[in-house]
Amino acid sequence: MVTHRPDDRVILLGDLNDELNDASPDNVFTDFLDDTANWRFADLALALDPGALWSYPTWPSQLDHLAVTNELFGAVDAAGADCWVVPVHDHITGGWSSYDSKVSDHLPVALRFSL
Repeated sequence: MVTHRPDDRVILLGDLNDELNDASPDNVFTDFLDDTANWRFADLALALDPGALWSYPTWPSQLDHLAVTNELFGAVDAAGADCWVVPVHDHITGGWSSYDSKVSDHLPVALRFSL
């Protein structure tokens, strides 16, 4: 599946508007999820954790994803690497209501790793 930049470190990220745990054939990410030699969703554990703060809390679901190619697997798996949803709304006046109406209905997803 990795045909364009086969030797580069690639991060595919964004508001991808679907869940990683949808059943096949409804899962739009099946090709990525099945290609474990080349792709990994850094936020998969987060997406599968029902107790986690997800990027789209009003649904609630994890719809914003970070996928990495195999050149980054070691960095993403290393001690100290982490993926989480940033609770920006906890740090602004008006909380979620203000954030939702003035910024976005999605929270940002962060990935920390070292090369």
